[in-house]
Amino acid sequence: MLKTKRKVAVRTLVAAFIIGGMLATLLFGKHLFILLNLESPLFLLVVAFVAYVGTYFAYLAFVEALSDRARNMLFVVCSGTLGSYIGVLLPIQAIIGISLFLSVADLILIKRSTVEKMVGNAEYEKLIMKIAFSNREWGIGIGDLTCYSMVVASSSMSYGFLVGGLSLLFILIGSFLSLVLTMRMIRIPGLPISIVLGLLPSIVMIIFF
Repeated sequence: MLKTKRKVAVRTLVAAFIIGGMLATLLFGKHLFILLNLESPLFLLVVAFVAYVGTYFAYLAFVEALSDRARNMLFVVCSGTLGSYIGVLLPIQAIIGISLFLSVADLILIKRSTVEKMVGNAEYEKLIMKIAFSNREWGIGIGDLTCYSMVVASSSMSYGFLVGGLSLLFILIGSFLSLVLTMRMIRIPGLPISIVLGLLPSIVMIIFF
């Protein structure tokens, strides 16, 4: 019974995440239409289309009818839009604080094996792969992807695309380092290295400029 409830909770989380990405896409679209002074009826058509597609894929995710490739693509798109919208919405100081807090929490959870102790190692691996951009050997959680997008978007909005590009580059370097360490140490948290490196350009701008 508990195992069934856990599976339903994971499927609900994934479906809700996809819907969140859809809503973020609609909000971005609304701002774009306002900037371009486009007529509202056209935007309503876009809303209807995005809402239908998002709801359809959320349903497929809930009933576990998505292929691994489609799921990974949706995770990238939804984490990108959701994280970017949060990054644009909040000031860079808040993004730095939130990102560092999540990185520390991620480190503590992984180090103490909190979730594994609750559900067991075998079940933990299955759960993680369902909420991660993954292949058979490694995975990046949707929370990690969302946080990466949030940092890059906030850096770009606050200090321009050059700083945002550097932030993205450093996050990619951090992700590569985390992946290498994961292959050697089995599992490490995905946020700390990438987020600290990704925040460096913005922190430098705050301190020196």
